[in-house]
Amino acid sequence: KFEISKPKNFFLIIIKTLTMMLGELEYTQSYMEPILNQDNTQHFSSISLFFILLFAILMPILLMNLLVGLAIGDLIQIQRNARLKRLAMQVPAPCR
Repeated sequence: KFEISKPKNFFLIIIKTLTMMLGELEYTQSYMEPILNQDNTQHFSSISLFFILLFAILMPILLMNLLVGLAIGDLIQIQRNARLKRLAMQVPAPCR
């Protein structure tokens, strides 16, 4: 029979929801079961939960900032090319 352990702590529920949004499939077996069953197989469980939460918060922010930076870099290149084309169009035809 398949049983699902339900965490009683609100903080653990929030972390589980965040890791599900990240696509973590083995979160329950890797992190929740050792904490809920008082199993000693996972050392420093509070630190590992902290790092999971830190990763879940920071990684989307960092990736979005990198994508925005990439888009801005492309805009600078497009503006430079447009400025050169505008200057080329302003030059009279006999001078070209």
